Amino acid sequence: RGGRRGSRGRIWRNVSNLSGGGIYLVDHDNPESYLRNLRIQDNLSGEEGGGIALVGDTAGVVIANNSFAGNECTGHGAGIFVEAEDAGMLLVWSNLLYADDGTSAISVPYGSGASVAYNTAFLTTSGLPYDVSNTEDDAQNLVEDPLLVTFSANGDPSDDDLSPQAGSGLL
Repeated sequence: RGGRRGSRGRIWRNVSNLSGGGIYLVDHDNPESYLRNLRIQDNLSGEEGGGIALVGDTAGVVIANNSFAGNECTGHGAGIFVEAEDAGMLLVWSNLLYADDGTSAISVPYGSGASVAYNTAFLTTSGLPYDVSNTEDDAQNLVEDPLLVTFSANGDPSDDDLSPQAGSGLL
């Protein structure tokens, strides 16, 4: 009963030799779980999921209203990587992904049943912000400059302000 919950916090400057530089969840399928209003920045993964990796057979959690910036991985999903092919209870909604370095910012397997919607990605180094099929893409995923106050890309999140400036499409 109850789920894992993370809200209003910072997850930054973590390193994993494998997947999940910031957060690593295995077969976590609990619709009461959420990761929301987090700042997930400058995490490094030796494989997939610089910011978050959801691995195993199933994934169910709400990932919403988070700011991902400067996360890196050598594989897929520099911000969010989902391996689970049974992800019908996974919602990835309204996240900002900025300057993430990997083959994509969000990676979700085709046919997984996840819902990926209302996210904004910009400056993904590969040029592929979303590795998500039309089945999982529930619309309104944007590739747009969020006009952040400051982002230095120097590996020190303490001198960045990821708030949108006046005129940003995020407001």
